[in-house]
Amino acid sequence: MPEFKLSTSLPLGGPAPVSDQFNGLEMSEIGTFHLASLAARSGQEKSCIAIAKKQLGLSLPTPGHMANGPDFNAIWTGPQQWFIETDNDEHEDIAKILKTAFGEKASITEQSGGWTRFDLSGPACRLVLQRLCAVDIAAMKTNDATRTAMEHLGVFLLCRNEGSHYSVIGPRSSAASLYHALKTAAKSAL
Repeated sequence: MPEFKLSTSLPLGGPAPVSDQFNGLEMSEIGTFHLASLAARSGQEKSCIAIAKKQLGLSLPTPGHMANGPDFNAIWTGPQQWFIETDNDEHEDIAKILKTAFGEKASITEQSGGWTRFDLSGPACRLVLQRLCAVDIAAMKTNDATRTAMEHLGVFLLCRNEGSHYSVIGPRSSAASLYHALKTAAKSAL
């Protein structure tokens, strides 16, 4: 019987992340991106905030923001709801880690396979992003996060470093369309 070897592929289909360079901009597919949703159960928001501080080393953010910890980041996604993300492959089983930490205080679901992340870095980020969405990119400060549309796709836009580093998190099933839109805007702006 023939042996079959399974291998993972990234959202854009390759074995390694895709990266493109433009004048003043680097655009990269993030291959080590792990994501889970965290929803505080009824009456447990304060408990979840305390657990996140103690177990994850971060404060769960308020609307329109994200927060950074030593191993995990949190992104506000709705009332008493957050995405928890990590780039650390040691925490690949992020949902299991969160379930252990939060127990019955929160509902946790694995999200890594459903989303893709592209990072834009360099001084030209704002020029590219302002062509793609109706967000005032110039007003975004470090750790601001918002939900918006890019090319008819619902995405999360994160400001990791004001003016020079942003992340776009979008549906994995539309990764190629989203990356094409980012590249087209970069070519147009730069």
